[in-house]
Amino acid sequence: MGFAAAVALLVAEMVVFAVRSDEPEEETPVDDAAVVEYARRMIVDLLSYSPTDTTRVESALDRLCDDSPDAGSAAGLVEQLRNSGAGSEVRESSIGQIVAHTPDGDRVVSFRIITHVGAFGRPAEKTNHDLVTVRPEPTMCVYRLEMVTR
Repeated sequence: MGFAAAVALLVAEMVVFAVRSDEPEEETPVDDAAVVEYARRMIVDLLSYSPTDTTRVESALDRLCDDSPDAGSAAGLVEQLRNSGAGSEVRESSIGQIVAHTPDGDRVVSFRIITHVGAFGRPAEKTNHDLVTVRPEPTMCVYRLEMVTR
């Protein structure tokens, strides 16, 4: 190939590269497995506490979206747990699964969680069937929690 042909090819590649850089980048799809794991960690941390150690609960509450309807009720939760004398430990959790998508693109993840809860010196085992609504973008956060104890 001659010098002129090589220069022409190089110029053509630069034009294609310049045109491509103006095209919007394709959105990367949401990783549903990451959403399920994020929701699982939220629930497990929220249900793992003692009167002297609420760090995991605090970590879970930090994952709430700023506009979450649950943010207001979560404000005094840590203090209530500390004053309750109760403790909770997750014994078992099901593999979460996405059961719905909201119109806003949030994912609703369902879990069955078995906890060992101790209060007033009487431990008990509880089963929760929880729904966690995760907003995957722009920064993953939990929009809503629905916890049903049976």
